[in-house]
Formats: sequence, C-alpha cells, structure tokens
Amino acid sequence: MKISKAHLLFLFSLIILPHFASAAYTYQFLEKPMLKALQQRDAFYHKVGIAHTKINFNLLLTKKGGYALEKKLTTHQVPLNIWYNVLSGVVQLKRSEEKAKAFFQKALTLADNNPGSLLVLFFEFQEFKLAHWSEQALMKLEKEYLAMGGQSAALVAQQLLTESKFAVSNENIPESNKLLNWSAQFERYPLWQTYLEGAKKIFQDPIHFFAGVKRSLSMTKYSWFLQLKLLYFLYSWFIYALLFYIGVIFIAFSFQKLPAALHPFACMLPQSLPSPLRLFFCLAVYFSFISFGILFFLLMTAIIIWPYIKKKNRYVLLSAIAILLLSPINARINDAFSASLSDNQPLGILRRALSEGWHEDLELQIIDEVEKDDANLLNHISAAVINLKKNNPVAAVFHAKYYEDMQQKDPVALITAGNIYNYIDNSEKAKSYYQTCLHTFPANSFALFNLGQLNHHLMNILEGSEQIEKAAEANPFLVNTYIEKNARYFTDSLPPLRQFMQPDYTPGYFWIHIFPKNCGSWKSAEAIWGTTFFGMPPLIFLFISPILLLFFILYKNNKTNHHITYCKLCGKAVCPKCQKGSLCNGCAVEIERRNTNEKKHNKNRKTVNSTRMITTIVTISLNIAFPGLGHLYRKEAFSWGITIRIIASIIIYASYAMLLTFSMTYPFWVIKDTVTVLLIGLLMYNVFYTISLVRHSNIEHDAVEESYVT
Repeated sequence: MKISKAHLLFLFSLIILPHFASAAYTYQFLEKPMLKALQQRDAFYHKVGIAHTKINFNLLLTKKGGYALEKKLTTHQVPLNIWYNVLSGVVQLKRSEEKAKAFFQKALTLADNNPGSLLVLFFEFQEFKLAHWSEQALMKLEKEYLAMGGQSAALVAQQLLTESKFAVSNENIPESNKLLNWSAQFERYPLWQTYLEGAKKIFQDPIHFFAGVKRSLSMTKYSWFLQLKLLYFLYSWFIYALLFYIGVIFIAFSFQKLPAALHPFACMLPQSLPSPLRLFFCLAVYFSFISFGILFFLLMTAIIIWPYIKKKNRYVLLSAIAILLLSPINARINDAFSASLSDNQPLGILRRALSEGWHEDLELQIIDEVEKDDANLLNHISAAVINLKKNNPVAAVFHAKYYEDMQQKDPVALITAGNIYNYIDNSEKAKSYYQTCLHTFPANSFALFNLGQLNHHLMNILEGSEQIEKAAEANPFLVNTYIEKNARYFTDSLPPLRQFMQPDYTPGYFWIHIFPKNCGSWKSAEAIWGTTFFGMPPLIFLFISPILLLFFILYKNNKTNHHITYCKLCGKAVCPKCQKGSLCNGCAVEIERRNTNEKKHNKNRKTVNSTRMITTIVTISLNIAFPGLGHLYRKEAFSWGITIRIIASIIIYASYAMLLTFSMTYPFWVIKDTVTVLLIGLLMYNVFYTISLVRHSNIEHDAVEESYVT
C-alpha cells in the first residue's frame, strides 16, 4: 500500500503529540475513524489501479488522465462509495462543473456522521486543489465533532497547522492563513494559532501582533492547563540554568584543582612509573566513580578538590553542592508535573473527557481508572461525562449520584450533574445543581451560561439573557466562541450536547483544591529518581543532605595541601617529593642536560611558550564553548566582570536549551521559524564573544612575549 501525504501527516501528528510518562498508548480523539477512512480509500484506489502519489494526481487532472480514470471507474461503479464519487467528480472537472459538483456533494453527504472520512476528504480535495470543497469538508467535520460534545480535536488542529506550513513553503500565504484559522477552530484555547497569526504580521501590522498577544494572555488567564504548561516551561528553563551553573562550576574548578588534588594519590604509586602514567591511573580510578551515577561522581569530585579551593571561592562551589543535594526536590516537582499533565492520569483523563467527544478507547481508559481508584472524585466525573457523550444517561446518573454521596462541593461535579439532568429533560433538578454551584461559586461562567440556556429553554428569556451576559463577562473568550459556533452551525435546533457547555476548573480553584490532590507523591517520584544515589529513596536522601552539606562547611584544610605547588616551567602540580626548587623533577633533569646558556635559554623559552600555548588554546576553547568559563580555568578569581559573563552565558544557554526542547500546547515545529531566528540571535553572542576574545588574546600574547624578554 502506498503511503499518502495524509498518512504521513497523520503519523507525524501522532509522534509529536506531547505526552509525559505513561503506561500504555491510548488512541487520540478521531484517530481510529481516520485510520479506517484511510484504509477504505486506499482499498478502493487499489481496485481502480491508482497509486496515491502527487505525480499520479496531477495526471488525473489532465484530459487524457481523466479519460483513463473514467474507463477504470466504469468497471467499479459503486455509487454509495465516498471515494468512487470523489474520483468521478475529478473525471467531470474538465467536462461539466455541475456533474462534478453533484459527485463531490454526494461524497460529502455519504461522509455524514463519519468525521474520519470527512478529514480524509479534506486532504483529497487539497490534493486536487479544490479549495471550496476542502473547506466544505472542514465545515462538516467541525459540525460533526461539535455535535459529539467535542470542544477540542488536537489531532485535526495539528494536521491543519502542518498544511498551513506547507502552504507557506509553497508561498501561498492566503491559503496558509485560511488553514491557520481553521486549525484554531479545532482547539478550545487556540494559543499557538493566535501566536503564529500575529507573528506573521509583527512588522507589517504591530498593532495586530500585540492584539494577538493580548488574546493569548486572556486565554492563559482563564485556563489552568495553559498556566500549568507555562509554569512547566518556566521551571524547565530554571532547571537548565541550574544545570549549566553546576556544570560551569565543576568544570572550572576541576580543570584548576584536579591535577593538584590527584597528585598525592599519584605519588603513592611506584616512582619507577613515568609521571604521566601515574596520573593516568589516578584519572582512570577517578572517572570510574561515574559508574555509580552522576550525582555520586560530582559529590566525589567536590570532596577531592574541596581542600584545594581558595576560601573566597568556596562559597561558589558550596552553592553548586547545595543545588545537587536538593535534586530530590527536582524529582518530586517533575513527578508533580507528570501527574498533572499526563493524558493517562486522572486529571488528564478528565480534561480529555470534557474537551473531546466520545471514543471507545477513552471510555475503556476511564473504566480502568475507576476500577483502580474508586474513591477518586475526578474518575467518577470523567465516567459521568463520557457516558453522557455516549448517550448513556443511566450510567451517567449513576456516577453523578456516586460523587453526590461523597458530599463534595466541586464545581465541575455539580455542573456535570446539572448537564446530565438537563440532557434527560429534568429541568428542575438540572436547575437545582446549577444554582447550588452558583451559591458557592457565584462567578462560575459555565454554571451561569448553562443556567441561562436552560432558562431560555423554559421561556424565562429575561433571566436567561442576564445570566448569559454575566457568563460572557466572566469568561468572554469561551462563552462568545461557544455562542458563535452554535449560531453558525445549529440555527434550526441545537444538538443535545450543544445545549450546555462542558465545564472546567477555574485556575483559582484548580491551584487551591485540585492540583495539591493530583500532583503525585514522594512514592511516585521514586520512579523518576530511580537509582540516582545507590537506590536510596529521594526523601531519605533529602534528609541526610544537610549532613553532607555540613561536612563541606566544617571541613578544614590539611596542612599538607599547602605543599602542592606548580612547576615554573611546565606548569605541572608538584609536591616536595617530586620537585627540585621551583621545578618538577622532569624539568630539572632536562635543564641539567643542557649545555650552554643560549641553548638553555631557548629551550626554556620554548617549553614556557608551549605550556602557555596549550593553556591559551584550552582557555579560548572553553570561552568559545561557554563564554566566561575559560577565565575561571586561568585561575582568575570571581570578579564582577567574570560573574556577569558567567550569568549572561547561563541565561543564554538555558534559553537555547529550552527553545530546542520547547513544548507547551504544541511541539517545537509549530514555532520553528520564529525560534530559529532566536537561536541564531543567541548564537551571535558566542560569535561576538569569540572575536573579542581572539583580539584580547593577541594583545595578551604580545605582552607576555615582551615581559619574557625583559
């Protein structure tokens, strides 16, 4: 079977859908219907001998290709087949627009109540460059999924965004804008669509751009999920900054002090071994510590080099050690984000149940969650919602009564119960639940809107209108969008699931009542922590970390540490056992073998220059890789200038790492074009710093040469 563009887009969307750690894969909303539609289309195309390729499609649009296709279709006449009507319409494009229109309209009619086929139809019409019909397919698709009780279909939104980006690459800006707007229709909070729309006009129409920023902020204001993702994004940036800070400190001090710190251990080895070989054995033992984990390795590094750090620089290393010792807290916070953002945890499942339409895989997942944790209120709300969307009000009422018996004044639970009784035309009980919710949460836009809709239905027009107006004031974006879509598609009569809004938690209620109960635990954080420190649980490690920190604070220098010096000629670390005067034994022996003063002077100068050249190369390389790091390697103290460089580099590198791993509602590719510009801008920081560094090193080299001659 040939893989079509629609297949590729579909598979690509599945790969990039943002997920956190989850147990088993669950199908997305509208995924299975789309897969089924693709199989049916490919099966029919195979019958008539059509390969689903762009070249073949272009041939079908020619007069000759149309005749060839018509001949194939005569042997496979299936009037009630969607794809037969699509291809028949293509045949008639060059002959009779009316006949082509009739075939395309019939294909759309046959795809009624089949959102998967409508989505694939959209792609087929796009392939044949039939803009009007592709838009008709999207209109019917949106109407279908809204009638199913859906308010978000991320799978569709992402594929439309992909099509929009293809249109940009083909320099078809109007088509790109149209697809971008359509993508927004399949999101409850179209954050990135709003951003991309504004980013396109940032220079031509700055006012439009800032209006988009304002709309994005408004969406974030009313959505706990967007706020949680934003917080996760900011926290990830903070963690990247801390990681770079720890890396800079340990690399700088290790380059500075590790040779001196390992030298006493090297001296314990047989003196008959060459000095480089002894140092190699010590380094091999030192790096073997990494097999016990990076945390243990860094702590051992700190213990080894601590006595050799100057007192005024110890507070810097101590801060890096303190951050390492607090790493269990990072595991706990990451577990909290995973538990609250995962699609396979109670909170994520409830979010999907409220925003998506019914599909079997989500229902089975909810049933499994209820069986695992029958006392969790969120699981019963999810079960009530999904059964309501399945048109199973009996089961929905059962779960609503269950959490009613739990006597929890949860706004989403109360509104969901009201929606269930509204669905079965028990107006009095529905009204009672909405009013109970408003008694505790008087500004809840969902309860206000649904009560207003119910009053309209009961012909209490004035009261209902006032309540809907209050709802629009409380949450203008959602309420106005909901009303506008109802007016666009359901002018005759509203489907049962469009007569009320599916509720959601307000950010204030979520952060105070929901998040603390659904943010994981220290027990679940152990899965993230793993065997970081010899399998010790993170909470126990956190309790003993003050003892480790106190060890570094109270540790005092051993007097022998002050006897480690550096050879004046080659710069090696030496102790009294392996030095002669101010030189190491190797350099002292080499000098004794030299005869004349002129040769001695030239050799010494060559050795010094070679050492300085290596030091300069390493310094420049470190500064290029991470501006400011090379200055620490040169044993410079933490001056304000170096500190500012280091902080600036940490901020820029943390931003760089964050942009490369960026994911909020959509992954990196959605904002790739904008982010690429930002990445290039950050890269220029290294370029300018390198240029200034090379100039400075040339001046410094001339000064060193002059001082040596003097």
